[in-house]
Amino acid sequence: NTVIPSAAFSVASYRLSAEEEDRDLALSLALGGTVRTSKAFSFDVQWQLMHNTVYDTDSRIFVKLNYWFAERLPFFGGEGK
Repeated sequence: NTVIPSAAFSVASYRLSAEEEDRDLALSLALGGTVRTSKAFSFDVQWQLMHNTVYDTDSRIFVKLNYWFAERLPFFGGEGK
């Protein structure tokens, strides 16, 4: 069984309209990981945090369950059980 951590950080500079001279700044951070519980299943958890002029602080949590069907089907080179 495998645990794979992940982290990301980004910075973006943008204008809300073409007429504006001042640029706004957006910062984001993501922390999470993938856990592969068996050969066919894994799940991901990720927490994201963003800060910019539109949203003072925006926080989200994502959870995803994966089924690796290619491991089971014979035409993908799997076991075919």
